[in-house]
Amino acid sequence: MFSMDPEWLFSPDANTYPDYKAIATIRDPVTHAGSVTRFMLESHPMAKDANGNHQLDPFYCMAFGTFLPKDYLFANEHPLKEHISVIRFEDLKLNPEATLESLTDFLDIPMCETMYQTTWCGQGHDGLTTAGVVLQGFDTKPLYSQHSKYLSIFDKYRIEMLMYPLMKQYGYEPMFSVK
Repeated sequence: MFSMDPEWLFSPDANTYPDYKAIATIRDPVTHAGSVTRFMLESHPMAKDANGNHQLDPFYCMAFGTFLPKDYLFANEHPLKEHISVIRFEDLKLNPEATLESLTDFLDIPMCETMYQTTWCGQGHDGLTTAGVVLQGFDTKPLYSQHSKYLSIFDKYRIEMLMYPLMKQYGYEPMFSVK
């Protein structure tokens, strides 16, 4: 998987690669915003100065890519929709077998056991560490964090209001009645 300029996906050049396939991972926009804000304020190498004081502005954290996850650009009307598989973070955590099976079907590759393991460059790995927390396997704890320390109820409402059509398209239920 790699990062690319989303503008390319809408250019005429995109059709020059008929075998092109992309994987877009998405997450509930509210928990995504809270998670990235927490990371940027607590774990990012530049989050605190030498005295331990916060030096990253929360607005910067939101602008970092949290507010509108770029992968929500892959809407149903996208011209390359058949070449893009959208994987919900929640589905991967809660039902890894079915999610990975759909992904391997899409990519036309066989399933293998390493898909269920934490690896780095194909080698076994004890887990990735961020802020003293070891991330390993399909831990579901990230799904249930409300990030109340980082997002107010009004922040959550605003994010849902802006993202409502795409939330519904990808099966996310808003906390608020937004229409």
